[in-house]
Amino acid sequence: PMPPDLIHATLGMCDENFEYNMAKSWLNAVEELGDFCWFIALAAHNLDCDPFVEWETYIEDHPDSPLLQEALASFVTLVKKTYAYGAVFDADRARYLLQVMAGRIAKIAITKGNRQPSELLNANIKKLKARFPDKFEQHLALGRDVKQEAAALRAELG
Repeated sequence: PMPPDLIHATLGMCDENFEYNMAKSWLNAVEELGDFCWFIALAAHNLDCDPFVEWETYIEDHPDSPLLQEALASFVTLVKKTYAYGAVFDADRARYLLQVMAGRIAKIAITKGNRQPSELLNANIKKLKARFPDKFEQHLALGRDVKQEAAALRAELG
C-alpha cells in the first residue's frame, strides 16, 4: 500500500507549486518554494533518499532534466497509478524526480531570486518556528498568523 506520508507529500507539492505560481512577491515565492522543499523532504524520507545533495548544481550537470512542472506531474502520475490502479511503484524514478524538483527549485532561487538555495530552507525553518514555537499542532496549522510568519521570513532574508 502507498504510505500516507507519501500521499501527503504529493498533495503538498502540488499545492505549493500552485501557490508558488500565484505568488504576488518574491518573499511569497520564497515561502512557497521553501514549503515545496519541505514536501520534497517528506517524500524523500519515505523513499530513503536525499534529493538535496548537490542540489545547487544539479541542473548545470543535468541540463536536459525535466522542468519543475514536468517533474512534479510525472511524480504525481507515479503516485496516482500506484494508489488508484495498483501499479508497481517505481521508487527509483520517484527518487530521480525528487532530485530534479530540488535542482529546479535551487536554480529558481539562484537565477530569479539571486539567493542561495539554503536560504530558502533556512527561511522556511524560521517561518515554521514562528508558526509552531514548541511543536506541530493542528490548530496552529489551520489558524496561521501570516504577519508573524512573513516577519520571520523577512528577518531571515534581510
